[in-house]
Amino acid sequence: MVKVIAISMVKNEADVIESFVRHTLSFADEMLIAEHSSTDKTMEILRKLQEEGLPITVRRIYTAGFVQFETMNTLLREAAVDKEADIVLPLDADEFLVNTVTEEPLRDIVRKLDSNKLYRLRMRVCEPAEPYKDEDCFMLSRTLRCGTGYAQGQKVIIGGALYRKYPFQLAQGNHYCFWISEAGEEKVAWSNLEHIYLAHFLWRSNEQYLCKIRTLRLNSVANYSLHTPTALLMSRYQKIAAGNGEGCTFEGPYEIVDFNGVVTPQTLRYSKNVRPDPEQRLFEVGIQIAAAHAEARVLARHRIVTSVVPYNGDDAALRASLQTIYEQLYPYKEAFVLSFCEPDDRSRSIINEFNALPPYGDSSVVRPEKMKVTLISAENGNIFTCLSDKASGDYVQWLLPGDTLAPDKLTRMVASIEFADYPFDFIFTNGDEKFENWLPWGNLPADREFLMADRIEIWKYCLKQGKYPAAGLAGALFRREIMESRNWLESGFLDGRSLQLTIWRMLCTPAKGDGALTQAAVIQKMYSTSSRKKINIIDWIWHQIEWYCLLDEDKALLDKEDWVRSRKWLKENSSIVESHDGVPAALWEQYQEILWKI
Repeated sequence: MVKVIAISMVKNEADVIESFVRHTLSFADEMLIAEHSSTDKTMEILRKLQEEGLPITVRRIYTAGFVQFETMNTLLREAAVDKEADIVLPLDADEFLVNTVTEEPLRDIVRKLDSNKLYRLRMRVCEPAEPYKDEDCFMLSRTLRCGTGYAQGQKVIIGGALYRKYPFQLAQGNHYCFWISEAGEEKVAWSNLEHIYLAHFLWRSNEQYLCKIRTLRLNSVANYSLHTPTALLMSRYQKIAAGNGEGCTFEGPYEIVDFNGVVTPQTLRYSKNVRPDPEQRLFEVGIQIAAAHAEARVLARHRIVTSVVPYNGDDAALRASLQTIYEQLYPYKEAFVLSFCEPDDRSRSIINEFNALPPYGDSSVVRPEKMKVTLISAENGNIFTCLSDKASGDYVQWLLPGDTLAPDKLTRMVASIEFADYPFDFIFTNGDEKFENWLPWGNLPADREFLMADRIEIWKYCLKQGKYPAAGLAGALFRREIMESRNWLESGFLDGRSLQLTIWRMLCTPAKGDGALTQAAVIQKMYSTSSRKKINIIDWIWHQIEWYCLLDEDKALLDKEDWVRSRKWLKENSSIVESHDGVPAALWEQYQEILWKI
C-alpha cells in the first residue's frame, strides 16, 4: 500500500491552517508539522485537530532564527527514511494541492506517482474574491480569484525510494532538490506534473498580508542586516496591502474559480475570529527579535549549566532525562548522573551513548559544545560531595524521573538571571492548571507574567497547601551558590527517594553561606512538564507523612489558623484512600498514627 506523508513548517497561519490540514489529509496519510513558535492561534488549532484524532505530528521549533532549510530537511528524512513514505509532499500552509484538469480524485493521482522520481509541481496564485465574507469557511469552498497562467517558480513532490537510495537536500522554500558534489550544488532531475498544481494563497486579506510582509521585513533585517537584497525587497511588497481589500498579487490576468466540485468538502471547527491584527503581530515579532538579541548576548558570556539526574535503576527514565537535556538549544551544558544504586552495564552504556553524541544546540550565534555526561556513584565516596567537586556549572538544574524540558528552557532562564534588573537566587516556571486538592503538586497563584517573591513566602504557601510546584525541580534554574550552601540538596533525599517538599523547604529557607539575595523569580509560563500525572499510593503516603512532619517543624512560620486548616486538609486527604494493598505495613502504621494525632 502506498504511503503518502506531507511535511510542513508553519508560523502564524491561524487564518488558513485548519483548511490546509483538513484538505491535505484528504489525499495524504499523515502530516509532520514543525510549528515555529507562533504567537497567534496556530498551535491551539493544531492541538485541537490532534485531539480529534487526525494523523498529524506537531513539533514546536524554538530557535529564533529562520531555520526552514534545516527543519524541512529533518522532516524529509523522518518521512522518507524513518517512516518509509513512498511519496513526500513538502507544503507551506498557504499551498493547496488541486486537480482541475481531470475528474480523477487527487488521492488516486498522488498514489500513482513513482516513488523513484522527483516531480516538478507548478503553482497558480489564488486569493479570496471577498476576503471578509465566509472567513471561517473552508478556503477552497469560497469564491476565489486565480491567475489564468502559472506563476513563476515551482515546488516539488519527492519520491521516498529515490531519497532513500540517493539522499539529497531540499532547497530553501521547497523549490528544488540538490546534491553537493565536488563541482558544487547539483540539481536533482525532475519530471513535470501536468494534471495537478498548487493553489498558492499569498494574499488572504490586507491584514494577513501586512502581517506577513512586516514580519518578513523585520526578520530579514535581523538575519541579514538592513542593506541587503532580501531585506530591501520586502519594503516593496508592503504596497500590496495598502489597497481596499482587493489584493494585487497577480502578475497577469485572473479568473473566478470554483473548486467545490473537484476537492473534498471540509467543515471547519476552530477557525472563528482568526483574522490577524497587524499592530499586535508587529509588537509580538518585535518582542521575539528583542528576546533573541538578549539571548545572543548571554551566549557570549559562556555560562555553563550543570544538569543533575538522580538514578535509582530506571534505565528508561535515565535515557529520557539525558535526551531532554541534550536537546536543549542552550550550547553550554554538562550532565551528572547521581546514582543511588550500583550502576550496571546498561546504565553505563546509556551514559557512553550520550557521551558519543555530537554537540547540539542553536548554532545561529555560537558553536555548541559537546555535552559531557559524568556518572557519580558510591564508589566515588559521598556522591553529593563528589558532585560539588566535579560540577563546573555556573547554574544548576535538576531532573527527576519523568521530567521533560522545553528546548528553550535554559536559554530563556539563563538570560533572565544574567540580565535581571533585580537580582534573585533562582527562577522557576509556573502554570495556571488546577489540580485536585489531594495531589501533592500545584501551581502558585499569580496574576501577572513575571513575579518576584521572597523565598520564605513561597515556602509558607507550599507548606500551607502541602504542595510543591507542579513544574517540579526541572522547572527551575538555580545559581550554583544555592546548591553549595545546601550541600547540593543532600538532605532532600532519603535512601534515594526524593522528598520534594523538603527540597523546596531547603531552597526557600535561609541557609548558612547564603548571600544577601532572598528573592526568587516566578515565570508564568511552563518550561517543563512531568509524566507523573498520577501518583502511586506508596509515594502519596510518603508525601502525607512528610507534610505532617514539616508542619510540625515549621509551625512557627504559620498563623495558628493556617496551621490548623492545613492539618485538617491533611486528614481530609485520607478519604481518597480506598485500599492500602501493597503498602508496607510499617509505612501504613506510621500514616495511621499521624491521622490519629491530628
